[in-house]
Amino acid sequence: MWALRAVTNYGPAKLLVSASHTDEGADMIAPWRGFLTQGYTRSMTQTDWNADSDAYKVQFDYDFNRYVSGLSAFISYSVYDRNPIKKPYQSMTNRATQNDDTTQWNMDIAYKCSGSLKGLEFLARFMDQNNDIDRVGTTGAANGNTFDSSNKEMRLEANYRF
Repeated sequence: MWALRAVTNYGPAKLLVSASHTDEGADMIAPWRGFLTQGYTRSMTQTDWNADSDAYKVQFDYDFNRYVSGLSAFISYSVYDRNPIKKPYQSMTNRATQNDDTTQWNMDIAYKCSGSLKGLEFLARFMDQNNDIDRVGTTGAANGNTFDSSNKEMRLEANYRF
């Protein structure tokens, strides 16, 4: 497996461009939620270290501290190119799509509290995922599957960092 990224910062803005590839020999094992491509090509709900997978991501971050203390956001676009004939492992995050190619938009808005609430963070996370079922593979339309597992997701999170 390899992963590359280029990051540039300009004041409160940051741009990330990244790519990763997992060899066709075997899936990578990631115990204890150890996301191997975190900070590179991994996006919400996606595991991209299955054998013979390529992933690409562009992400723009902005720190709004100048306007609202503790506020930041990012938007990203990712492409996941998977081997359609490889049998996926059982704990695939999006079980309905298996090894189909996927494109995904993500947007996170984060607010980190200060003062007596320091360590408390609120997140609003949005995801729009498009799964390509029109290809030969384990779940593709060529195998009689017409179920489109593309989806949208919204998460509201509160985290406390001890």
